[in-house]
Amino acid sequence: MTNTKINCVLLVDDNPADNFFHNIVITDESFAERIIARESVLEALDYLQSPDSPQPDLIFLDINMPRLDGWQFLERYQGMFPRAVDRVPVFMLTTSPDILDERKAEHTGMVAGFLQKPLEPQTLQDVKLKFNGLSQFDVIAD
Repeated sequence: MTNTKINCVLLVDDNPADNFFHNIVITDESFAERIIARESVLEALDYLQSPDSPQPDLIFLDINMPRLDGWQFLERYQGMFPRAVDRVPVFMLTTSPDILDERKAEHTGMVAGFLQKPLEPQTLQDVKLKFNGLSQFDVIAD
């Protein structure tokens, strides 16, 4: 496998400790050149709407968040950015063992993967392998 980095990853998780830890793992694994973390759905959508913000090539999205959850993010994201839905893979993150969440994610047609938190090096390698070489990713050679 070529050693490439995804240009920009967006972390959407209400837990600052999870964002901090995931940022470390993503950095240590040379997974992404740039990591943007937002702690709510509204913050993430505001970020995505900003014309000056680097747009993500991949989104890691927590399911369970207060006010608006991951499912509501997907609904709004699809409405606001219909073209990005096909171009930017979204991986849902959860600590829940609920198989219904995984089935729901599969049926959305928008979720590229359903991952258990916390992100681990092997999980990132699996994500990278799944999309290695596909033109939908803006990758940077190491």
